[in-house]
Amino acid sequence: MDALIRLAYIGGSTDYYYKYGENLKHYDVNSLYPKAMCNPMPMEFLGESLGNEVKLENLFGFAEAKITAPDNLEIPLLPFKIFNETLHPLGNWIGVYFSEELKTMAKFGYKIELIKVYKYTKANIFTNYIEHFYKIKKFTVGPLRFIAKNHLNQLYGYFGRRLTLIETKNVYNKDLINYYGSNTIFSQIRINNEISTILMSSNLDYNIINEIKNETKLDLLTNFKVIKSNVAIAAAVTAYARIEMAELKMLLLKLGVKIFYTDTDSLFVDKELPDYLIGNDLGQLKDELKGGSIKKAYFLGIKKYGYIDSKDITHSVFSGVPRNSLTWQEITQIAHENPIAKHTPARFYKNISDLNINVKDSILTTIVFNPRKKLFNNKYIPIKINIKILITIDYFLRLLKNKILQIINK
Repeated sequence: MDALIRLAYIGGSTDYYYKYGENLKHYDVNSLYPKAMCNPMPMEFLGESLGNEVKLENLFGFAEAKITAPDNLEIPLLPFKIFNETLHPLGNWIGVYFSEELKTMAKFGYKIELIKVYKYTKANIFTNYIEHFYKIKKFTVGPLRFIAKNHLNQLYGYFGRRLTLIETKNVYNKDLINYYGSNTIFSQIRINNEISTILMSSNLDYNIINEIKNETKLDLLTNFKVIKSNVAIAAAVTAYARIEMAELKMLLLKLGVKIFYTDTDSLFVDKELPDYLIGNDLGQLKDELKGGSIKKAYFLGIKKYGYIDSKDITHSVFSGVPRNSLTWQEITQIAHENPIAKHTPARFYKNISDLNINVKDSILTTIVFNPRKKLFNNKYIPIKINIKILITIDYFLRLLKNKILQIINK
């Protein structure tokens, strides 16, 4: 179940719609994930059934579904993760999603065909916690506010931790063959002729190991600690956050607001938003420029944008280089398809191969304008996918498990 539900644990809804804009506004959602945590969460797993046995409006939990996006959608809303990349496409595909997100997408014209559903009970488990710490964050300053903010933002991620632990262990060299036989060894540091330090993890998910043990009666190594997590809760929180942003986007489009770029909890638009959306309460919007505006801006991809504000200060967010490290001239150069090479100052890096921390004097990063989307008249055209051969995810996972069992039985 963890492997299946983890497919619905996608993350924030970040996308780009226009390349260049002038006289823009920048808004941020107050504590988006804490706001999402105030919704009902999936608790006890009740079982699974075929999609044709359940109506979407009666489902609470997760579903493997075939998705068909409406062709006339100006801004695609539902993410699809493929090859470790998150897209917001048009077209059709199969994915695993939280039921409440699918209900929202159906409201906006998406066609949802349920293949298999996974039902859960629901309960509000975080509301009192969120209200307590948000009150502290809202009315205090300094360390107390910082601690409250961390309590609000970091809790949900604990529920999404993977079940397989990475462990550092000192072993006798003569026993190394035993560890290589039953674990994945990431690195080995030879201390002396008798002892080495290894960084390792179990080859398989803890639950799969137990299933294989039960079916084959083999005495497999299962001395790893069990991670207490529930990815269903983490997936639900991120889905509720995407629902908040999706509903905000559709509202703004109805109000005639042009959206240039959206990050997980923020957006760039071409005009001031209505007063009733602005405030300090949980889930309301705040003006990041405090009444100011953006003179001109380029949006060149996910986590690739820069702008000049009304005080003539340049801001930049480009993955691979520190925030605000690019000049407007460099941003413009990238936008005109002229790559730049950027040196970043000394930074600390953890090295997983030898368990050391190294200081690298300067890193050379080449930044290019190479968006996944096509560009036409300053507007990015949504990616359209069409999966003609559909193999269900549930079938694929069962196939994988059976293959593992066949190998072990041999």
